[in-house]
Amino acid sequence: MVELFMSVEESFGIRIQDDEAERTISVGDLHALVLRKVGAEQRAGCRTSQAFRFLRRELAPAGTPAARARPATPLDSIVPPGAERETCAKVRDALGWKLPDLELPWALVASLAAASAALSIAASIGVWRVFPADILTTLVWTLLVGIVVLLSSLLAAIRLAEPWRRVFPVATLGDLARVTAALNFGRIDGDGRAWSEAEAWKTVRTLVSHHLGVPESKVTPQAQFVRDLRAS
Repeated sequence: MVELFMSVEESFGIRIQDDEAERTISVGDLHALVLRKVGAEQRAGCRTSQAFRFLRRELAPAGTPAARARPATPLDSIVPPGAERETCAKVRDALGWKLPDLELPWALVASLAAASAALSIAASIGVWRVFPADILTTLVWTLLVGIVVLLSSLLAAIRLAEPWRRVFPVATLGDLARVTAALNFGRIDGDGRAWSEAEAWKTVRTLVSHHLGVPESKVTPQAQFVRDLRAS
């Protein structure tokens, strides 16, 4: 929840006080809070379209086949395999925008998890064999050592695997534009026009979905963060 509120503050250029955050129970409460903070108007300027045009310009320069990319164009047909990190860095430098974080390949995640689990099991077996105490004490220490080793090895593996973050969290250029527009709401001028309550809602919904890892279909005004979206 903390990261979500920070992202909302950054995207909309507002400041959410601690007491305001505590009173924000549902997604609708967050939307209403944003509207009060920024004073929404009833004219729409589509920041998603603006984000799409700028992203396409940077990802697919004029004269290349990808320059005709549409919102449904898969990202892997525009960004060469293995060039994801370099491409994101280039776009950030050119536009000054925040992009969604790249993810680790699932195969690598599974391998890291399996290796950490194996290391934890090996440490637990070692403790069980050499710990000179009664069965209950040995069992407790075995579990504690196993958990500590598991968590420590997972954290170390994630740090070491950072250079291998090369998977976009979205599939198409249109999806990337939608998430990018939400992450950079205050930086994209929407073609100079004021934004609408509907656009603010779409931005809040996208941010909630992105940070809590839930489908946008579940992000409704009535959905409560803790009860319905399992936020912590």
